[in-house]
Amino acid sequence: MVTRRQVLITPISLMVMGASQSVLGSTADKDTVRIGLSLAPSSLDPTSTAEIVVAQVLHYNVLEGLVQLDEKGNVEPCLAREWQISDDGRTYIFHIKPNVFFHNGRELNANVVKYSLERAISLKEKNKLYKPFFSGVEKILVLDDKTVAIQIEHPDPLTLFRLAESPAAIVHPETVDQLGTYPIGTGPFQFVEYKNKEKIVLKKSDDYHVNQLIRIDLIEYYFIPSPEEQLKAIKSNRIDLLFHMTALNTYEFQNNSQYEVLRGDSTSKVLLAINNKKEPLNNLKVRQALSHAIDRETLIREAYLGQGRAIGSHYAVSEIGYIDLTSVYPFDIEKAKRLLAEANVELPISLNLSLPPTPYAMAGGPVIVEALKKIGIHINLIQLSWDQWLSTVFKGDFDLSLILHAEPLDYYIYADSNYYFGYSSPEFDQLLKGYNQIYNPRSQRQVLQEIQRKLVDDAVNVWLFTPEIATVVRRGLKGVWMHYPTFSHSVKQMYWM
Repeated sequence: MVTRRQVLITPISLMVMGASQSVLGSTADKDTVRIGLSLAPSSLDPTSTAEIVVAQVLHYNVLEGLVQLDEKGNVEPCLAREWQISDDGRTYIFHIKPNVFFHNGRELNANVVKYSLERAISLKEKNKLYKPFFSGVEKILVLDDKTVAIQIEHPDPLTLFRLAESPAAIVHPETVDQLGTYPIGTGPFQFVEYKNKEKIVLKKSDDYHVNQLIRIDLIEYYFIPSPEEQLKAIKSNRIDLLFHMTALNTYEFQNNSQYEVLRGDSTSKVLLAINNKKEPLNNLKVRQALSHAIDRETLIREAYLGQGRAIGSHYAVSEIGYIDLTSVYPFDIEKAKRLLAEANVELPISLNLSLPPTPYAMAGGPVIVEALKKIGIHINLIQLSWDQWLSTVFKGDFDLSLILHAEPLDYYIYADSNYYFGYSSPEFDQLLKGYNQIYNPRSQRQVLQEIQRKLVDDAVNVWLFTPEIATVVRRGLKGVWMHYPTFSHSVKQMYWM
């Protein structure tokens, strides 16, 4: 059950280095929101990067799409004021709002929308929505200056949901070349600067298209990966909002009068990623042994203070169609050893566990090491920067990695044999193809369950848990999301009491 807990000075999560002010008192504080995140983005283009942090900073603030999601995951109008769906579910007609302008003064029209979406399609796999959505778009038609139609190959009830995600953000052709360094959008805030991978500043736009009072003038994002430094920043009262991926250490700050902790649901999946192409990990029995060797409940309790729910496939508990498959690979050391013997693995063996620079990875890595040691697998921990992780692990150069996948409904990544897991299965590809050709919700749910089971049967990865999201907020700051159906920090509804 989701609860709101009040916490002391503020928990550990992400960020620092801002204006130092005492508790919340000044007028300047009430014009500004200072948000802490752990990973600094290497690019500011959400349409061509795998980094979640770009969406956390820019989506719904600087860059917008035709539609958007609310905190409960419902689709709402954004740049499109309304839409119609054809009876066969293959054509979506969007009516664009009048008098919408980009921050450079250019007006939004149907030709800009067409250009932006066709650009996203042309990016192919660089765009995270290519496999689940853009690859199935047949045509984008301009019906008039403020009306655009999207025709898709097969009806898909997730079309609007996909268009509300950050890779579908609408960008202007005149500014697309600078999107990675100086993004210009239509949102309530304008990009100001990005300093040394430490700080991003956004300021309120004077000409936002929604008739809504925006009560925050300035957003400052700070990036600090070290939990120790994050803790120092918290205790010095330099930040207003901390976003937790895994709710670490929040309880040690309970009963504080300055902050509260909002605990909510997310679509995140924490997993021990496996390189399915490398020996001996390309052996199904070895991967199954890894799944049996890790006690999920112990991991959640010891590394994450119990803040999460065990999962058995690449599907979050909060997602539609979720089934509990944790019983397929129960914790069983002896069975794990037998599987390694059946795979003719000569023990002991040594594998590398590459960790990204995140609190959840640093907390969970040592627990994984001890668990695998018990079945004769010696683990070398390799601590990487985020850029190093992207240039090695994400390119397929790794053995194991402890990583969090936050994108909602991202089972489609397993249909890409070039994805960093190195998984290839014609049977899985056929399941996904079948799902994309079904428009009946009940039938789709059944296929989604088959998809989850297929991934478990192949033991592609060791899926561990869905983390609880804990957002730490300075008291007096209102309008902050508790639940995250998509990873964006929408500030336009925030205000100080």
